Amino acid sequence: MRLTSGAHTHVCRRKVVTGNKNLTAIGDSTVEFYFAYGSNLWIDQMIRRTGPIDQSDGWPRRVTLAGYQFGFTMRSDEGEFFANIEPAEGLARGVLYRCSQGFLNTMDRFETGYIRHSVFVSDEQGQSWQAVTYIASAHHRSSGGEPSLVYLQRILRGASEFEFPESYIREIQTKGTPERA
Repeated sequence: MRLTSGAHTHVCRRKVVTGNKNLTAIGDSTVEFYFAYGSNLWIDQMIRRTGPIDQSDGWPRRVTLAGYQFGFTMRSDEGEFFANIEPAEGLARGVLYRCSQGFLNTMDRFETGYIRHSVFVSDEQGQSWQAVTYIASAHHRSSGGEPSLVYLQRILRGASEFEFPESYIREIQTKGTPERA
């Protein structure tokens, strides 16, 4: 069952307050949706971070986010570069996880330098889903840089496991290794 209401959204640090949520009722619990596009594509990492992942009935699933572009434009306070999405022509690919509010609260601890945002993604059947994702804060945005090889490998492993198009996997690899491309 899908429950929706008005279309008013406020984005705050570490919290999304929205009047138009895709809520799914499963039994007596409400489920949220999380759009992952970086190292959280790798399901093993997600399990280590949040515990068991719902892997029933086609979850998690590949999705796209129109009007955004993937890049390594998040710079941590330590100077490391991480994945980010920014408004641009085209689309970013990712994975949609079905999760709880507790899952998102746990994710907040790992997503330092990012702010929760509400986005609409589409799956391969054309279904649209409102989801939470993390986008670099203004303080942590940069023009881009090269991530660590370990971090890049996690993203590539997740993209491969979810069978992203080879062209998109090559694009991630090229953006992640500009000196070697």
